[in-house]
Amino acid sequence: MNVSPEKLISLLEDADDNSAVSLFSALLAMPESVLLPLVAAAQDSPDAALRKRIHQLGAILILRDRRRGFAAKMNAPDTDIIDGLIDLHLQWFDSDSRRVIDDQYRLFIADSGKFDLSRPQGVVDFMRFRGFAATALEDIAFPEHFCLGAVLESGRGCDALLCALAKTAAAAQQLKLSTVRNMGTFSLRSADNTIITPAGGWKIETSGGEKAPEYSDAQLLRYAAQSVFAYAVEADSFRYIYTLAAAVSGKDSVDFLPYPFAGN
Repeated sequence: MNVSPEKLISLLEDADDNSAVSLFSALLAMPESVLLPLVAAAQDSPDAALRKRIHQLGAILILRDRRRGFAAKMNAPDTDIIDGLIDLHLQWFDSDSRRVIDDQYRLFIADSGKFDLSRPQGVVDFMRFRGFAATALEDIAFPEHFCLGAVLESGRGCDALLCALAKTAAAAQQLKLSTVRNMGTFSLRSADNTIITPAGGWKIETSGGEKAPEYSDAQLLRYAAQSVFAYAVEADSFRYIYTLAAAVSGKDSVDFLPYPFAGN
């Protein structure tokens, strides 16, 4: 579409839904250095129809920015696992508030301060006291089991996410734990090879996981994102397939996906 950016913006005034999709596609293909000033200027247009389309375009840009930021965190060696898990939550529950989830996590950390988490048994006692339980291997893991806010609210989550929560709570009291994949489940391993397994009812063992491979925070985040993506594919949820494929791949286009998710 060989039309100036300004003209494309003006065409949004009278565009029906089908035309708006084509115009959005052309605008979103432009460099953000060109697009963002135009969007900002049009937000206060006296034309109500244009303002509506600009707000829709702005929402798309926000979601695209979230996806790009999330993709970067999955590839960063020093990624913050909690920040990344909040991003993953917002990929699925995109109308939720980051501030609310952050407040939930802060309350979780504050509660952990009432326990002695300087030793593995204290971590187990705290997580059991809070009622955190891992989904069983034979159970279906739903997206909310990988979404931090939902897990903090319900107490039920996948073992990978529960490991992340317990690990960060322990770190706040100077206990360093590593996340490992042990016998098909995620566990935590201390420096003296004590193993904590959420899927075993927070079972604690003093041997058996010495050679289990360690997962970095970025790897754990990617595992969680890929698990949610797999659920979206199984459920034929086109919207989330696109969102998570773009986030996991770090690309705005998902042409690499097979039909019908990316056309022919």
